[in-house]
Amino acid sequence: MIDHDFAALIVLHGIWGMVWEFNQLQLTLKSNSGEYNSSLVMKHRHQELCQTIHHLRISVNSWRVTPAPEITLLLELQLLYLHLSIEDVQLFAGKEDQDDARRVLPALQQWMHDTYARTAVWQAARVLRAAKTFPRKHLRNFWAIAVYHASLGLWTYGIIKQAAATAAVVSYPSATCSALPIQQPTATAGNSVVGSGSGATDPGGGAVWLEGPETPDVQRFVTLGRGQPVISSRSSSGSGSSARAVGRASSGDQQQHLVPLSDPEATMTVVLDTLRKNFGAAAMGARGEVSAEQQQKQKQQDAGATGLLPPLVENLVQLMRDLGKAAGAVGS
Repeated sequence: MIDHDFAALIVLHGIWGMVWEFNQLQLTLKSNSGEYNSSLVMKHRHQELCQTIHHLRISVNSWRVTPAPEITLLLELQLLYLHLSIEDVQLFAGKEDQDDARRVLPALQQWMHDTYARTAVWQAARVLRAAKTFPRKHLRNFWAIAVYHASLGLWTYGIIKQAAATAAVVSYPSATCSALPIQQPTATAGNSVVGSGSGATDPGGGAVWLEGPETPDVQRFVTLGRGQPVISSRSSSGSGSSARAVGRASSGDQQQHLVPLSDPEATMTVVLDTLRKNFGAAAMGARGEVSAEQQQKQKQQDAGATGLLPPLVENLVQLMRDLGKAAGAVGS
């Protein structure tokens, strides 16, 4: 009897070494040229690695049994790392000082004009989708960091997209990011849209659900930049709702909202809620609110009284909350 999950993990860890090697070489070359994938050799190597992972994904999807969520997350995470410089987005988010954030901004702005950026946020959303299927209390350690890295990709895309749409000059995200108005896509079956009341929409309009199947709409967004990328957030019918929700649809006792990436604060709330819910912690609204009956429990959790979240997960949640608040405070 073959252990498919274990066999896939072996292959994925082998590919991981090649992805890491590629990214290290990429950083070296970028420091000289200032561009991502500036050489034909690097572009060819990048294409080879992507094809290898895609072939493995096809093989995994052909199994008669559902692959473990760890397999799916690793597949999507490696493709994310091939389209996003984690080092750059961490510096942009304030890992070091403002000078470092300003230094990496031109490279990230250039990245935004490439299909790499749209592919990266699509892969980040797929990482998030895989994380939502993890068993209870399993999103810890490496897996929690993977979710955090995905959130940085989504957050960076939203911040720079806002600045480009308003011709604003972004010097440091925690001090200068601004919330932009967005077109309000029509709520579709079981979905509603949460976001700011105004902003710029990509040509082609319409919400593109990045966590869903690879539809023609998703392909048009990744290839041509058509549509408005969104991720989904589920909340209980009785929980506090965001004042900026546009429509609402229920499925049983669950309500699903579509959150646009052009709203970095709401985006980060969706991601940190994914970590919190995995450990049974109270979920937040699209703007970080919790229902009245959960407020006391929330205070206890934030103070560490209940010990629901492991220390690493709690620290990552706080980082994402701070990044979201920084984006929301400037845009309010």
